[in-house]
Amino acid sequence: MNCIVGRSGSGKTTLVDIILGLIKPNKGEVKFLNTNNNLFEFNNFAYISQTPCIFKGSLANNITFKKDLKDINKEKLLDILNTVKIYNKNVDDDLLNVNINLEGQNLSGGQKQRISIARALYHDCEILIVDEGTSNLDKESEIKVYKLLEKIKSNKIILFITHKMLDEKYFDKVVDLNKN
Repeated sequence: MNCIVGRSGSGKTTLVDIILGLIKPNKGEVKFLNTNNNLFEFNNFAYISQTPCIFKGSLANNITFKKDLKDINKEKLLDILNTVKIYNKNVDDDLLNVNINLEGQNLSGGQKQRISIARALYHDCEILIVDEGTSNLDKESEIKVYKLLEKIKSNKIILFITHKMLDEKYFDKVVDLNKN
C-alpha cells in the first residue's frame, strides 16, 4: 500500500486526477503501472473520496448498486459492513434495508465514508484509490481502516492520499509532497 501525503494545496488531488485521466499534465508524463494508460482504461478500480456519493435508497442499494436484495451476496455484504463498522452494532438483514436519504442527510460524515469503503470492498476492485477517504473518521477508526487495507493489500494496488498520516508503518512507500 502506497501513500501520498501533503498539506492542502500541495497537489495530491491534482496528481490523482492525472492518474485517473481527468486532467492532462502540462508537461512530462505520468505512467501508471508502467503504461501511459490512465486509470479509467483499467476498468477495475474503486475511488473512495472525502465526499462520498450517497443516494436515496437502502444501505444495501448504496453499497451494491443493486435494487433487489436477492441479487446480492448477502453474506459477503454483512461481513463487510460488520468489518467497516457502519453502525455501532452488528449489521443484520434489517439494517440492510435502512432507508438512506438523498446525499445521506440522515448519516454522519463517518458513516458516509464507511459506506464508500464498504462499496469498494464489496466490488473487490484490483485498484483502490483512497483520496482523503478517512478524513471524517476519528483517529481510532482511521487506524482500523489502515489495518483493514493492510489485510487486503496483497492482491490489490492501494493508493492512499492524505494530508495527515497517523502511522507510516502501514505503508510500503510514502511520497511526501511537502518535501518536494
